[in-house]
Amino acid sequence: MPNPQFIVGFPEDNIQVFEIYNSIGQTLARTHPRLLDTQKFLLSLWHTSSPDQIRLDAPISYYDRLRIRQPGDAKFTLGPHVDGGSVERWEDPGFRKVFGNIFKGGPHWKNHDPFDATPRIDVKSDLYNVSYVVFFLKIHPSHLNQKRMFDFPSMARLDGTVIHWT
Repeated sequence: MPNPQFIVGFPEDNIQVFEIYNSIGQTLARTHPRLLDTQKFLLSLWHTSSPDQIRLDAPISYYDRLRIRQPGDAKFTLGPHVDGGSVERWEDPGFRKVFGNIFKGGPHWKNHDPFDATPRIDVKSDLYNVSYVVFFLKIHPSHLNQKRMFDFPSMARLDGTVIHWT
């Protein structure tokens, strides 16, 4: 690994999650026209009765770490887990309103509109003032993965192929 004295990440003995958030490659991937078109399409699925409080026409992105997972690695795996803040969100009465029709029970669940952003506007996503909570609505949590892949019809190797998972 070049310049190991400047690389921060974990696990220390075989770094696979790098504390790199804004590299040229990451920025190019996040701002690629096809990715932006995908984000705009996904945003178009959403609606709100409060358009002055939330914009659903402008994709935004936040910087996340770079992860390069080693093939066959069994040491550093993410088994079943709850991301930081996930449980905390349910403590907020505003967040529970998002799923109010489901919580009413009975046939009310049929009135749940998962694409209505309005009840999400007043959600308090950080009840405990911690550093790892995102303060904006992520319309479509996603991952950008670069993988070594094969084009199965031709079996040609496609190193560095970018895959967008939502």
